[in-house]
Amino acid sequence: MDWIFSEKGNFILTTLAILFGPIIAVYLTELRAKKRSDKDRQLHVFRSLMATRRSRLSNEHVQALNLVEIEFSSQKNVLNSYNNLISFFGDGKWWNVPNPSDQDLQNRSNKHDDLLVDLLSKMARCLGYNNFGELSILRGGYFPALHVDNQQDVLDFQKLMGDIARGDRMFPVFGMDKDIDKVNSSTIPKSKDLKND
Repeated sequence: MDWIFSEKGNFILTTLAILFGPIIAVYLTELRAKKRSDKDRQLHVFRSLMATRRSRLSNEHVQALNLVEIEFSSQKNVLNSYNNLISFFGDGKWWNVPNPSDQDLQNRSNKHDDLLVDLLSKMARCLGYNNFGELSILRGGYFPALHVDNQQDVLDFQKLMGDIARGDRMFPVFGMDKDIDKVNSSTIPKSKDLKND
């Protein structure tokens, strides 16, 4: 041990510090930057899912869901919740119900809520947000009724165009009439009800 305090030992230690100090510093800086980058990407996915939890059909929500298994690949509890949610989406028991009743739709919605809340709460804990309760995740967020109406209008329009393209309905055309408000979609004949002459 006396050699460390000798002139030769001091020279060796100084030389090693000069040679390896910058290498170790760069390595530690890169390691910290990678960890920070990983957490930033996880935060982006989490924030996107939290921001769109009331708008589950939005592209941003779907894209964020698709990134969970990549950005949280080392978090087994998050991946388990993610896999449960994805399995629910593919489970015919919930989605392939012909003419679902209001109760069927409510049960499906409740199950979706439960699985999404489970995923978001595990992601929150993983990222250090321990103050998020499941109830605040479920009931939180703002989504104006106008947005709901707009999304429903888009879905209705897409369904109408699909029905027209398949030949299940005719394209509705109305003339200008003072009683136009009395016309509704149930009075529009479906093309299969008409006979081809």
